[in-house]
This record gives sequence, structure tokens and C-alpha cells, in this order.
Amino acid sequence: MRKHLFYKLFTFGKIHFLFFVTGILLTCANFLEAQNVKQFQNRLKSFRFGCTAGFNFSDFYKTSPFNDPFNAVNTSGNDPYLFVDFGFMAGGLIIFQMKRRVDVTAELQYSQKGGSFNDNGFIHRLSLHYLDFQILPGIRFLDRFNVKAGASGSLLVFVKAMEGRVNVNTDKEPYSPNILNGIFSLGYTDYSGVFFEGRAEMGFSNINNTSYPGKDFFLGSLVWQLNIGYIF
Repeated sequence: MRKHLFYKLFTFGKIHFLFFVTGILLTCANFLEAQNVKQFQNRLKSFRFGCTAGFNFSDFYKTSPFNDPFNAVNTSGNDPYLFVDFGFMAGGLIIFQMKRRVDVTAELQYSQKGGSFNDNGFIHRLSLHYLDFQILPGIRFLDRFNVKAGASGSLLVFVKAMEGRVNVNTDKEPYSPNILNGIFSLGYTDYSGVFFEGRAEMGFSNINNTSYPGKDFFLGSLVWQLNIGYIF
């Protein structure tokens, strides 16, 4: 009888013990899940999304004699005068907040770059349209201001070469399909999320496709950009 009673108590105790252990495990699982959700939410707060648009002034620089860069005839036989051209840009961005004053911005934008030259009073223009992917580490100072420096890879999408007002070439083959650029920027972000930014961009890669006839010289891009955007 005592043995039977002891067996019942032991069995009853094991059941309670199993319920107790199960409860502990469920509590731990819920706690860990809550922690993971909280960590995920906190990490998600580190990312901010935005959009930007603006205009730029672009030019070219060369490291060798300027030799018919736009498939146009240089009748003077001398280096023609280079001057800036007007373009635009627009795109989206993601900002990852690493520390209180340090972040990294990734941007995908469509941009127009180019330049012009005057050959004996005759204007030649080259407009190159790119899809840019930019990575810009930045530091914030004085609370609202920021400075960024990074690089971008540009994929050539469209070409438009003009002589005066006449479109003479849309062939992409004479130009490199992708280029690498260095970027420096200074910006201000308002408490509302609106930001203003000025940028300087210098091409490190040759715009010309050197394997194409008449393009066997280095031609780089210089871009000065002013843009406005909004961070959601």
C-alpha cells in the first residue's frame, strides 16, 4: 500500500516537474524571441531611407593632347577650349547609422555628365548618361552638418553627342561602359528630414574606350553637384 502510494506521488511529481520544465522552456523561448524582435527593431531603426535630386555642372580633364573626343573634326588643329555643361541627377538612398555621428550612405542614382568644347566658334557637346552606385561614409558635426567621402561606380546607359544643335552620335562603343569616381560632399540636414548637399566628383577612369579608333587618350570627368533630398 505504501509502495503504491509512493509510486502515485512519484508519478504525480514527475508530471508537475515536466510541466514546470516546459513552462521554463516556453518562458525562455518567449524571452529570447522578444529579445530578437527587439534587436531586429533596433537594428531596423539604424537604417533610414530617402530620395534626392539636383543638378550639376560637369567638365572633362585630359592628360594628353585633345584629339577629336566627340567624333567631330577639329579644323583648327589646336586644342579646343573646354567649358562646363549643365546636367541633372535623381535617385534614392539608404543611410546606415553606425554610431551617433558616423554613418554610411548607399545611393543609386541616374545622372547626366558631359562637357563641351569650342572649335573655332563651333560648339560640340557630349552628354553621357550613367547609372551610379555610390558608397559614402560620413561624419556629422555641429549636429546638423555632415561631411562625406567615398567612391562610385558608373554604368553608361546613354550617349548623346551634338554639333551645334544637331545630334551626330548616340553610339556607346567609343566610350567606356563603366567608370570609377571619387566623391567628396558637404551637407546640411534639417530636423524635418530635408537636406541640402554640395558635391565634387572626379573620374579616376578613362571615359574613352581606348580600343576604339581615335580614342587612345585619357579623358576624365569633373562634376560639381548641388542637390536637395528628403530622409523618411
